[in-house]
Amino acid sequence: MLGIGTNFKLKLYLSEKIFIQLISDQKVSGILRGFDQFLNIVIDDAYIIDKKEKQFIGTTLIRGDMIISLGKF
Repeated sequence: MLGIGTNFKLKLYLSEKIFIQLISDQKVSGILRGFDQFLNIVIDDAYIIDKKEKQFIGTTLIRGDMIISLGKF
């Protein structure tokens, strides 16, 4: 099992714009503000990205078990 320790690379993305793909096939972008050992993520200025539009959702918490992938936007 992968542990989240001092070498976990997600801390390098704090205050950076990130892109997250969820298991519900939704895509979210925003500024990473925090995370925990379960990969629960808090993002500011978040948008749900659809094929034709972006919907602003503001500050939000995304549960770690809903995330398929994430990376720098």
